[in-house]
Amino acid sequence: LSLLVFLYTATTSINQISQAFNFLPKTFNFMLTITFSLIPVIFQEAKTIILLQKCRGYHSLNPLPVIIPLLHRTLKRSEQIALTMASRGY
Repeated sequence: LSLLVFLYTATTSINQISQAFNFLPKTFNFMLTITFSLIPVIFQEAKTIILLQKCRGYHSLNPLPVIIPLLHRTLKRSEQIALTMASRGY
């Protein structure tokens, strides 16, 4: 299911995604649009974290050292988005 969502978000523009969920209330539509648009960004962040850890000499099959920084960066990004939305009056 995650692969299908990733494929859908990678091949579809944000405007088309927003139009597909037009039957939902405006707040839910906006929430889903932001969520779908951030999925490729999260995958890119994970690749960056893995590359940085390899550069530092850390090679492990344990996913925890990738998940913790990824969660931190994702929450930081969502906080920035929330502050931007609040400052614009949404």
